Amino acid sequence: MHWPISPVISVAFVGMMLAAGCQNANGLLPGKPAVAPQRVDGRIHLQPESMQYVQVLVATQNSGRIPLRAPARVAFRDGAVSRLGVPVPARVSAVHVALGEEVSRGTALVTLASAEAASTRANVDRGRLEVRAAQELVKRQKDMVKSGVGIEMERFSAEMRLAEAHADLRKSLEEANLLGDDRDVTVTIRAPMDGKVLALRATVGASVEPAGEPVVEMGNPRLLWVVAEVFEQDLQAVQPGAKVSVEISSIDGPLAGRVEAISGHVDANARRVPVFISLDAADVVRLRPGMYAAVRIETDAVHGVPVPSTAVLVKDGGSNVIYVQAGDGFEPRVVTVGRSFEGHVEILHGLQVGEKVVVGGALLLDGSSEQRQ
Repeated sequence: MHWPISPVISVAFVGMMLAAGCQNANGLLPGKPAVAPQRVDGRIHLQPESMQYVQVLVATQNSGRIPLRAPARVAFRDGAVSRLGVPVPARVSAVHVALGEEVSRGTALVTLASAEAASTRANVDRGRLEVRAAQELVKRQKDMVKSGVGIEMERFSAEMRLAEAHADLRKSLEEANLLGDDRDVTVTIRAPMDGKVLALRATVGASVEPAGEPVVEMGNPRLLWVVAEVFEQDLQAVQPGAKVSVEISSIDGPLAGRVEAISGHVDANARRVPVFISLDAADVVRLRPGMYAAVRIETDAVHGVPVPSTAVLVKDGGSNVIYVQAGDGFEPRVVTVGRSFEGHVEILHGLQVGEKVVVGGALLLDGSSEQRQ
C-alpha cells in the first residue's frame, strides 16, 4: 500500500549523492579504498573525496500534525458474536437454517431430542412440590411453638428444609430455562440476537454434548469495527476521538473513522496494543470480519525537531547518535528520540532548528554504530 511522504518536513540539501547503483555497501565507488576520517578537536573530518557521499539537511520545525501508521484488521465488536452449545446430551433431529443465512432474534436454529431434557423438566415439578410441602411444615411448626406445644429446634429444622427446597428449585429452573419452552424430550436452540450464521456444526442424527464445540455460531455484521495494532511506544500519541483514515485493498478509497477505545492489554511478544476504531454505519456494511487494513491515526503535532530516520545511528550501548555539521567537520550528538512517522523521527533533545544534520552517509563518520531501524 502506498503512503505519501508527509509534506510537513522541509529540507535544504548540502553536498551531493551519487547513484546508489554505483556505490558499494560502504558508500564508496567500486575499487575505491576507504579513507579513514580524522578526529580533530572533537570534530570528525572527511577527506574531500569522501564528502560527496555525505548528505546533509537543515533541521526545521514541524508546525502540523503527523499521522501514525499501523496495521489493522476488521473484527466483531464485543457482544456481537454468540456461540451456541447444547444444554444437555442430545441428538440433532432438525436443522432449520443454512450457513451464511441472516436470521432474527428468536428464530429456531436447531431442534434436539434428549431424554435428559424430560428428566430436567420433571425436576422442576418435583421441586415445586417439595417447596410447597416444606412451607406447610414451617407453618405447622410455628403454630405449635406459638401454642406452647412445639419445639423451637423442630421449627428451625423446618425452616432449613424450606431453604434447601427453594435452592434445589432454583437450580432446576435454571437448568430448565436452558432448554427453552418445549416439552418432553424436545429442545430447540433459538437465535439470541439478529445476525448471520457464521458456523453450523449440526447434522441431523448426530450426537452432541454440552462439553463439545458450539453447534451454531452467530455474528451481527452491522456490529464491526477496525482493530489497529499500535506499538507500545507510540501509544501516548493516540487519544480517543482522534480521526482515522482506514484503507482496505478490496475497497476503493479510504474510509473515515475515529478512535473509540484503547485496550489496556499489551501483547507481550509484539509489544503492540489494540486500538479500536469505529466507522460510519454506511461504511460498516462494506466490511467483512477478518479483512486486513492499514490505518493512519491523527496525533498531536511534533514536539521535537523532525529528521529522516537515516540520520540516527545506534551505539552499542543503545544510545542514539546524530552527526551535525560544524564548519568543515562534523560533531557527534547523543540525542533523545520520540515518535517515528512517515520515514522520519522526532528529536526531542540534542538538536536545534537551523543546524545541519547528516541524513545520508553517517556510517562513513562512525563505522562502529548501526543504522536505526
